[in-house]
Amino acid sequence: AGTVRPGVGVTLKTAVSFDASGWICARRMDDTGHVTHTAPLYVSINDKPIRASQEDARFFVAWIDNILKNIAPGGPWAKFYVNDQEAVRRRYIKAREIYDKISKDAAVR
Repeated sequence: AGTVRPGVGVTLKTAVSFDASGWICARRMDDTGHVTHTAPLYVSINDKPIRASQEDARFFVAWIDNILKNIAPGGPWAKFYVNDQEAVRRRYIKAREIYDKISKDAAVR
């Protein structure tokens, strides 16, 4: 944990043990919750790929399903995609397929 002020940096020093490939990042929180998030630092152990948990992957599948519902014609967010709604929808469907595959891969580990 650290305390920061606007315009003044903070250095995070930590030791983390990895027994499988993964990643680590830092978040800044305040009284209202999440404020900022660093980019991840990826760690590869024995050249093995980084695998998400099935639960995490299923979370993003559900998240994308919700987005697709909300951007569909008549959905509450459709008004934000008047010119390129189909292209946006295709991108979300592609992302959903990726997370669905991650979920299936995680299930057979």
